Amino acid sequence: MWFGLDRSAFAAPTSERNYSALIERLAERIVTHRMTVPAIVFFESLRPVSRLAGQSVLLAAPLLGFLLSFDTLYQVADMLQDARNVEALIEAIERREAAYHTSRSSPSTPPAVT
Repeated sequence: MWFGLDRSAFAAPTSERNYSALIERLAERIVTHRMTVPAIVFFESLRPVSRLAGQSVLLAAPLLGFLLSFDTLYQVADMLQDARNVEALIEAIERREAAYHTSRSSPSTPPAVT
């Protein structure tokens, strides 16, 4: 107890929703725009302060509203509040990036031998 209060009394509640569709959609957009490395570095740095990151998205919602719909912003903010979701997003980005590289590196026709 801290001054008679529970330490988690002021913590933002984490959602128990399934964000797999949102995570996959974000990962796809990140890889499509070739922002894999900056995104992974950004999300790795957010992991320890994921609750603060989620609240920061809500704070910046008026500024970010022209990029994404407010509904999507609120979903992203809720998703970022749980470090497990941040880890799942990083893994989805890495999976999509690996799939992108394997599809580009495997030629559709074998090279002609002369």
